Amino acid sequence: MKEYDTMKLLYPITRRFTMQVLTYRLSIFGDFKHFAPTPENTIAWTQGFKDAGYELIPSVIQSPQAVIAVPFLTVQQGTVEKRMQFSSTDGSIIVRFLSERMDIEFTQGVSVQFDKYFVDSIPNARSLFSVALNLLKNTKGTRLAYFTDILIEEHKPNCFASLYSDNAGISLNNYEGEYIEWSHRFNKRITLDISQNKETINTILQLESGTLQTIMPTTGAQQVIKGLHVATDINTLAETAMERFDNNDALEFFTKAQEVFLDMLSQIMSKTV
Repeated sequence: MKEYDTMKLLYPITRRFTMQVLTYRLSIFGDFKHFAPTPENTIAWTQGFKDAGYELIPSVIQSPQAVIAVPFLTVQQGTVEKRMQFSSTDGSIIVRFLSERMDIEFTQGVSVQFDKYFVDSIPNARSLFSVALNLLKNTKGTRLAYFTDILIEEHKPNCFASLYSDNAGISLNNYEGEYIEWSHRFNKRITLDISQNKETINTILQLESGTLQTIMPTTGAQQVIKGLHVATDINTLAETAMERFDNNDALEFFTKAQEVFLDMLSQIMSKTV
């Protein structure tokens, strides 16, 4: 989506609502086990980010074991692995190199406005993704994912209640009252053309209205916000495990996934009083 198209779409939304982007994440899944946090990799990757204009601090993190729930028992499968992570000094940018995925994660921070975030930070995230994948020798991936987590504050009391009652609400036998809290989730499968190949895509949208407690990722300060929580997860199917996605495929997917996200967001706001 071109910049002016993005601004044209967002203007009627941002003029009425205050939005906070808590998380914006681009991910590629694949076999990255051999990219371990060795001294050689730490030095090379730190320099690689610096050469591309990113001052990121390296650290070693532990990749958690998979947890499998069985009757009367919780089983942890696999081993705890040490993996590499790079972060900006304010915590607003995180790059994770895990054994089965690589994440580029952005958070809004306290000084970034919502519209400027979409115009500036998202292209920056795509650029950072290209740099990170190049450091992984452009290993092809099996899956791609685009994730956003947004909080939209109420501009007046219960302004999101009608979004539920008018579109998916249950009348409770027509008892009088207001919807104080509600949630809604769906997964619709769509088709996107990625490098002239048709990919089946999970489009997961979760809405939650009510009093939301959150922590600002960059400051750690607690917030209580009354409004609408919008989480969007757009990803290729896990069942298709063939290694096929290169950097160009990933960037094309992220661009098209963002168009899907902004279209859904525009629809949500058009149904809000």
